[in-house]
Amino acid sequence: MPDQKNRNILVSGGAGYIGSTTVRSLKAAGYHPIVIDDFSTGHREFVAGVEYVEGNVADGTLVAATVRRYGIGAAMHFASFINVGDSVKEPAEYYLNNVSSGIAFIAALQKAGVKKFILSSTCAVYGALEKPQPLNESMPIAPLNPYAHAKRMLEIVLEDFTRAYDFHAVIFRYFNAAGAAADGLTGEWHEPETHLIPNILRAALSEGKNPVRIFGNDYAVPGRDGTAVRDYIHVADLADAHIRGIGYLDENRGCHVFNLGTGDGVTVLEVIRATEKVLGLSIASEMHPRRAGDAPFLVADSGKAARLLGWRPDLSDMENIIKTAYAWENKLAALKNRNR
Repeated sequence: MPDQKNRNILVSGGAGYIGSTTVRSLKAAGYHPIVIDDFSTGHREFVAGVEYVEGNVADGTLVAATVRRYGIGAAMHFASFINVGDSVKEPAEYYLNNVSSGIAFIAALQKAGVKKFILSSTCAVYGALEKPQPLNESMPIAPLNPYAHAKRMLEIVLEDFTRAYDFHAVIFRYFNAAGAAADGLTGEWHEPETHLIPNILRAALSEGKNPVRIFGNDYAVPGRDGTAVRDYIHVADLADAHIRGIGYLDENRGCHVFNLGTGDGVTVLEVIRATEKVLGLSIASEMHPRRAGDAPFLVADSGKAARLLGWRPDLSDMENIIKTAYAWENKLAALKNRNR
């Protein structure tokens, strides 16, 4: 059980997909999470029974008041826009929200005396290597799109803050978050939904009326089927890493980067086939050109997280991801029908 002074954790974007799952994991681990969210993309249903402050993370006065009110011991930052395609079309929105607001949040926390911070970042900062291989934290940084550039900019800010101040950070570079809570209370709920597995499941639920779209089948990854290769990590495993990250900062100073993935790459077509097998039905699909900013191969080497955090992606087999995500999609469809 964490000691009293470190129990209060401020979670930005805690009404979103990964943030809300992590909030529940924090509570289960004996922490007291307080969410800050403006609900522009988050959902009030996800903060039922959780203390929250409604507002924007860029509001330094609100952040400082929240730190004082709750005696915040550490902060986790999930609040950001996440659509790669949108970032290419509207980069200004991504730099304003993901960079400017993020810097304001970090600066307000540091000024208010918070010393521990965890950033939700992305494997997209690595870009596309010439040779497809698992990515470790020492690989070159070469973002391909404004979303990834924005995440990397915030990483650099944290590196500078930890050198200048008594401020310490863990940066988690996620690979592809997927799946849902086993009890069906939280899951992916984006409007519009751009992630592959929810869209595969929605295609399945539509009984062929809304085929899942595949973007590109000409990626030159040796021995694969031409569709993009990704590393899918269960959202509950991501949440577990964040709990371990807080513990790590209790003992370690500075800025620390960890990849979070399984080390197993799966193509888009392989995910569709796996879903068909789990659900016992055929799923309609249609081919489209590649999307701007997509890399052909993103697979993690998470050995550092295993060594230093004792972290393992125990829930991230594809069958469990699909089963939990499918249960959530059914619940979400019913919830949307009730809200109409």
